[in-house]
Amino acid sequence: MTPSLQYTPTSCGADKYIAAYIAGILGSKLNAYQADIRAEKVLTGPNAGADFMKINPKGNVPTIVLDDGINLREAYRDAGNRKAHQQMALAATFAGMGFGNAGVHLCHGISYPISGLNRTYRRPGYAGVAGVAGKIVPYGISVAVTAPAVFEWTAPSNPERHLEIAGVFGLDVARAKKEDAGRILADALRGFLFDLDVPNGISAFEFCKGDVKALILDEFVLAVFCK
Repeated sequence: MTPSLQYTPTSCGADKYIAAYIAGILGSKLNAYQADIRAEKVLTGPNAGADFMKINPKGNVPTIVLDDGINLREAYRDAGNRKAHQQMALAATFAGMGFGNAGVHLCHGISYPISGLNRTYRRPGYAGVAGVAGKIVPYGISVAVTAPAVFEWTAPSNPERHLEIAGVFGLDVARAKKEDAGRILADALRGFLFDLDVPNGISAFEFCKGDVKALILDEFVLAVFCK
C-alpha cells in the first residue's frame, strides 16, 4: 500500500510535498493530497470532499511521539551524540507535519515583533557569524520564549490536550485537575527550556511593560499583511 501525505499547500507542510516531488517518488512511493484544515475537508485525490477528521481525528496534530525531551537535551549538550541527533531529526519531521497542518500559533506570530524590535540581545554563539550585526534573537528562541505564558493562557480551551502535552514532558498528570492544566504545562515548559538555555520571558531581551503596545501593533500589522 502506498502511503499518503495530507498537506496544506500554503504552509510548512508543503515542503514535504516539494521534497517528494524533487526526489521523484510522488505516485510511486508516496501519494500527496491537499487538505483544508479549517473546513476539515480533503481537497484532492480519491477521497476529495471526505471528512479530514476521520482521517486524522486530532486534526491539527497528526501524531505525537511520547518522548520526555531527553534526545533534545542530549543533542543540545553533546554535538557528537549521533543517536540523539538522529532522533531529533525524526522528531523534527513529525513536528513539521503537525505545524504544516495546523497553521500557526500565538508563539509563532508573536515571535516576529520580538525579533524585529530587539534592541541589544545577541544569542550566545552568534558572535562572528556572517550577516549577524551585533544583535539577534534567533527564530526558534523568539518562538519558544513565550510558550509557557501562551499555553497557560490557552489551557482553558482544552485542558485535556494541555495535560497530555505535559505528560509528553514526563510529568505524571493522571490525577491532575483540569483547572491546573495551564500552570502544569507552563512549569514543564519552563524547566525544559531552562535546560536548553532559553531565556525565561521576554524581559531577557530588555522588553518591559512600556513595550507591550509596540509589540502588539507590530503583530497586528503582520497579521493584516499575511491575510
